[in-house]
Amino acid sequence: MSFWNKFKDWVTPYISGPYPTEKYLTIVEGYVIGPVRWECPETLEEKFIIQPGFATIFKNQGPVIDAAGKMWEVSIIQKKSPFGNLITNPDCRYEWNMKHLQQQDTQGNWIQGTEFGEYKRQAFKWRRDLRGTNGKHWVFTWGYIGTHFD
Repeated sequence: MSFWNKFKDWVTPYISGPYPTEKYLTIVEGYVIGPVRWECPETLEEKFIIQPGFATIFKNQGPVIDAAGKMWEVSIIQKKSPFGNLITNPDCRYEWNMKHLQQQDTQGNWIQGTEFGEYKRQAFKWRRDLRGTNGKHWVFTWGYIGTHFD
């Protein structure tokens, strides 16, 4: 394990605050230009919803239940949206301005690193991880500024 990873493991409990008690992600406010990516926490499925108009505006948007009884929450990674800004609960901010959107292969799998633009995630906050990292669905973030989704 590198020095940096050891340092992060040691210091994270001191600066992260308590593990979030929220069970699901809420979009406190924000907007998404283009199709909105929603994810199902139970099945890890994704779907894209295109709203009429220029942008989808969110204000205190929690999970929704569809007609089949599945729960869906707005994803923090909007793979088909060129531009947006989300503030979530637990408190974290995401901004993106993508010049080239992420591509999919013939089976519909996302091809990592094919997107290009600006992606930012606020540092020293908790972010949602539906798939779970070490069995946890909230991950402390050191922030991110880059040209790809991390």
